[in-house]
Amino acid sequence: IIAQCRLKVNLTNHPEKADTELKFEDECNDGISWQDSPFDNPVFAHIRICPALHRVCSHGLYSIPDLLRMNNFCCDVTVVHQHVVEQDGARTGWWNDYSFEAFADKLRAEAEHRPPHLRYGQFIYCRTMELFPDAANGIDPSTDCFNDDTMVEKYLYNLYMQLHSNNKQSYTQVDDPASWM
Repeated sequence: IIAQCRLKVNLTNHPEKADTELKFEDECNDGISWQDSPFDNPVFAHIRICPALHRVCSHGLYSIPDLLRMNNFCCDVTVVHQHVVEQDGARTGWWNDYSFEAFADKLRAEAEHRPPHLRYGQFIYCRTMELFPDAANGIDPSTDCFNDDTMVEKYLYNLYMQLHSNNKQSYTQVDDPASWM
């Protein structure tokens, strides 16, 4: 991977906005040479080293001689974009009128179409962190489903309770999923 970009979810963003309005910026194209090792030699002072070459030689497995022997250099880009909007057009607050089962079913349905490199629990965790960062950060770490797919139901229940709680401390987080099923 040469670079990755992630736009933090901002619920004020609108799909009709331009990339610059959404704060998508080409931060690497700043006109500055990336002359870290191995390019920090005065011999390269007159050459602008782009971020891709820096990444390949400084963070990758290639030396400058390897780079010079390359006849071809290509970069494959894969973009996975997911945009979820309710049928009524709502992007926020949809969970307020949902039962726990409807809330969990919606997230489970999204997870069915997750990128192939993410496990079920990883997707649920990442997606809820995007949708509900404040509430998800308040969930007991012992119910973390990122590393344990068996914790998804407990995590979703605790998140649901956190979202529906006026006072984040006014509910008891569940330790045993059997206690609420």
